[in-house]
Amino acid sequence: MSWERPILNFIKTKKYPDNNILIENEGKYIDGPSVVYDIADANPNRRYKAAYYEHDGKKSGVRTKVSADGLNWSEEGEFPVLPSQDALKMYHDKSTGTFYMLLKDRILNRRSRLVSQSIDFKNWSEPREILSPNLGDDDTTNFYDMCMFKNGDITMAFLTLFDASTQFSHSELALAMPGLTVERFPSRPAVLKPGDLGAWDGGGIYTSGNGPIEINNIMRYYYYGSSRRHDNYLFADKYDNIVSSKIQHTGLGVAEFDKGRLCGQQFRGEGMFRTTAIKKTGTKLYVDAVAPAGLKISITRCAYSEFYEGYGCDECDEITGDGVHEVTWKSGKTIADINDNYIRIIAEGKNAIIYGFGFE
Repeated sequence: MSWERPILNFIKTKKYPDNNILIENEGKYIDGPSVVYDIADANPNRRYKAAYYEHDGKKSGVRTKVSADGLNWSEEGEFPVLPSQDALKMYHDKSTGTFYMLLKDRILNRRSRLVSQSIDFKNWSEPREILSPNLGDDDTTNFYDMCMFKNGDITMAFLTLFDASTQFSHSELALAMPGLTVERFPSRPAVLKPGDLGAWDGGGIYTSGNGPIEINNIMRYYYYGSSRRHDNYLFADKYDNIVSSKIQHTGLGVAEFDKGRLCGQQFRGEGMFRTTAIKKTGTKLYVDAVAPAGLKISITRCAYSEFYEGYGCDECDEITGDGVHEVTWKSGKTIADINDNYIRIIAEGKNAIIYGFGFE
């Protein structure tokens, strides 16, 4: 892929001639910009919305701006709109129209995440804690930053974990309930890890302001990386010999995954799992899975998991291969023959990976 850097010269400065700067930093520090395009806003001058952390020399916190074209920006609200440290992110849930400001604070001197929400991008709720290190973490674990995004019909998060003892950071996949909480998976999956020592991202990686974007059925996620650890001076005697001046200190990276296959349920050997109550939204059931040794699906009632007649695993046509498969039963029955609106799905197989179910 290739990128072109436009020459805008909106900001006149001898230090940066022929620049593409959109917003000038008049204070000490700007960090964590997030931009969303809100097509539902009736005012075309507010369709683009931006939020970032700023320290203007006297005050610090969240600054918000709006724009009609993404180039020319005007102030929205009195600075600071919300209290925060750096590394904030903003998430726009298009299904509800709600904006979530994912704020950074320190709880017991450890970086934690707070959240504030707004419907109109003007009036924000009081920040509340959404994620902080707990008894399952050691005393060097910090939640540095976090971005949220839709993955199918659920909301997920890339969470940057910062280890204060090593000064390294990586990104962990988590389940998000915007405005309520962030739930970490028991396996604590590190989906993005630093590169080798001395590489452009060998010191750590940090999340971007937005989630993955879809390109030809592939999900592409851009993130920020650094060849140096957070407080590099703590390791200067050993580290500077490896990360020399010829190494690029920071850069943008890209990670890709197949649409719908960011996470899945894996069987190592024989295995099974059952879903919670799922609402039927079609007459055919499909499963996205890798099933090298066969996979079978059964359907039960929700309340007491009683099997519907003709929908047992033994009656399911065995599913093999890698892809999206229609689930069929030897009885010839379909999902349309089940009168209940909600069902529970049970999957049984060997060495299979199930990424999701869908209806048509």
